[in-house]
Amino acid sequence: MNILQLSCHFRPNVGGVETHLNDLVTELVRKKHNVFVLTYRPLMSDAKWKILEKQKGLTIFRIPWIKGYFYKLVKSPIVEFMYLLPGLFIVLPFVLFIKKFDVIHSHGLVAGFVGMFWGKVFDIKTVVSTHSVYEFPKNGLYPFFVKWMFNSTDKVLTLSKQSKKELVKLGVDEKKIGVFTYWVDLKKFQVTGDKMKVRKKLNLNCKFLVLFVGRLVEEKGILVLLEAAKKWNKNIKLVIAGTGPLEEKINHQSLHYRSRKRY
Repeated sequence: MNILQLSCHFRPNVGGVETHLNDLVTELVRKKHNVFVLTYRPLMSDAKWKILEKQKGLTIFRIPWIKGYFYKLVKSPIVEFMYLLPGLFIVLPFVLFIKKFDVIHSHGLVAGFVGMFWGKVFDIKTVVSTHSVYEFPKNGLYPFFVKWMFNSTDKVLTLSKQSKKELVKLGVDEKKIGVFTYWVDLKKFQVTGDKMKVRKKLNLNCKFLVLFVGRLVEEKGILVLLEAAKKWNKNIKLVIAGTGPLEEKINHQSLHYRSRKRY
């Protein structure tokens, strides 16, 4: 099959969605599918990137875009939507004129709308994956728009049963919804070396260690974890690995903090 993967975020950005998509694309190519990834340049980091990247079975096209606004607009979904929409919406039809695809697989609400819209125009099957529990408002144009978008696609894949319930409650046709589970590459994520040597290297003299790895945003529960850590005894230590808008605030906490860049 010729598969178009449409996402606002992809490597060399680092994150859960990016890791999942990288594994997904790798597996699709391994199974002899031809994959085209349309995405933006890294929007949250200064990682080196190429507009066009090709290898056997895989083409990645990154749209140059203004970076540095993604985290700032997280609490304004509509403004964030408008920030992320134009590039994908304008470029995708040109890609569809040049290449033929059997399916468009979009990730997230912005890419989901773009894939659904142009999929209808070009008569291509569309799949939208959610990578978050969105907590949509009960009233207003936003939930109505999202409901219409999901109901207009051919298949919706949610990351959990909770996410599925959220969409069903919103009014999305339950027959369209499937639940998928993120997998873990056990060859990549495994315990290596002596744990005590690692603790010594990080200067962690404690009996119990808690590790948080992820974007430093409120939605990940990091602030709740910090409040809980204030009540822990001295034998428990918290290590935080990540970057994000709350990084400066976390740096000022009297906790053992290290940036992801140090690992």
